[in-house]
Amino acid sequence: MRGINIYSGAGGLGSALTNPTELAFQKGAIRERYPIRFGKRRWPDVETAYQTLKGEGRATNDRLMAELIAAKFLQYPDLLAQVKERGGRAFLEACEHFTGARSERSMRQDAEEPVGSSHAERPGSPATIELHVNG
Repeated sequence: MRGINIYSGAGGLGSALTNPTELAFQKGAIRERYPIRFGKRRWPDVETAYQTLKGEGRATNDRLMAELIAAKFLQYPDLLAQVKERGGRAFLEACEHFTGARSERSMRQDAEEPVGSSHAERPGSPATIELHVNG
């Protein structure tokens, strides 16, 4: 199974699946915006909602992120269909998140948050919760 790089500058599906899709849109990497409805609000993208709503504790924040990503897939069935066509959960687990960042903080984040490994294996992560990807 071959994954893709999911980040705001990847272009195509890689940018559509990233959490900061507004940034991807501003970069010209995608032509469509992906706002989400979560709770009683409309958010510009998953990243904005997450940064606003996150709290203390990794498990709680991982669960929040999984719920936000699930909401995005439910609200954009075309994205879900593209993931399913490529292999569903196995495809997502094969994906990476490398931004080519130059700052020390961003490079450290790239190293700590690969989509297909540690992030995907955390309880409550998108890979642990099926997200209707294989259903």
